[in-house]
Amino acid sequence: MMSELQKIFHQENLTYFAIGGTALGAVRHEGFIPWDDDIDIAMPRVDYEKFLQLQHKLPSHLFIQNFYTEKEYPLYFTKVRDTNTLFIEKSKVDKKINHGIFIDVFPWDNVKELEKDRDDIKILLHKFRRISITEHKRAHIFRRLKAYFYQLIYLERSQSSLFAKIDSAYKKHNHVDTGKIGNVTFNDVIEIADLYPLKMLKFESIELPCPNNVEKYLSKKYGDYMKIPEEKDRITHNPVKVVLNIHDEHNNG
Repeated sequence: MMSELQKIFHQENLTYFAIGGTALGAVRHEGFIPWDDDIDIAMPRVDYEKFLQLQHKLPSHLFIQNFYTEKEYPLYFTKVRDTNTLFIEKSKVDKKINHGIFIDVFPWDNVKELEKDRDDIKILLHKFRRISITEHKRAHIFRRLKAYFYQLIYLERSQSSLFAKIDSAYKKHNHVDTGKIGNVTFNDVIEIADLYPLKMLKFESIELPCPNNVEKYLSKKYGDYMKIPEEKDRITHNPVKVVLNIHDEHNNG
C-alpha cells in the first residue's frame, strides 16, 4: 500500500514523511515495530488537502477514508484503506465504514499554542463523537435519544458543522510563521528546522522520508526511544478480525 501511495505522492509532487511508530520503526528496526500494525505518515496541510482530491489517481482497491467520504467515520484525520482486506478494530466494530487494512495520514499544521489548542480541539472532538447519529445508534432508541440530547445541549444540529469548527481549529495558525509544525492532538510537534530537508531511511523493502533530525523528534516524543518497552506496554490496535483477502474468505465459504 505504501509503495502505491509513494508513486502518487511523487507524481503529484506531494510532501510526506513518516511519524510516530513508523519513524521509530525505521530508526530502531529498519521497518515495522514487531507489535505495531499500521503505518503513520504526515503531510503539510496544503499537500494533505491536495491528496484528499486524488481518489481517482489511486488503484481501485485503495480508498481514501475520512468524514467527507464516510459519515460514520469517527476520526478527524484520514486513513487509506485496502478494500480487499479486513482489519476490524474493537473500538470501531459498530461503525458502518470500510474496515480494510489501513495507513494513517495526518495533516500537519503550524503550531503556536500547543496545550491550549490541543485542549480546545479535544473538547470539539469529544462533542463530535457524542452527537453522531450512526446506524448502530438508530437501532437502539436510548443511544439515539442520547445523541439528540447532546445535539441540543451543544447547540449543534449536525456533525458537518462541528467538523468544520474542528477543521478551523487545526488550521488557525497557518497564516503566520510559527517555526513549528505538527498535530497538537497527538502532541506531535517539531521545529521546521529539524524537519527539513527530509532524509530517507530504510523501512522493510522500501525507503521512507523521515524528519531530518529524527533522533531529536523521537527523543521528544518517546524519551529513550531505543529502549524496548516491556511487553505490557506494547500497544496494538486490538483488532477483533483480520482478513488479508476477503475474496479468498468468500470463496472458502
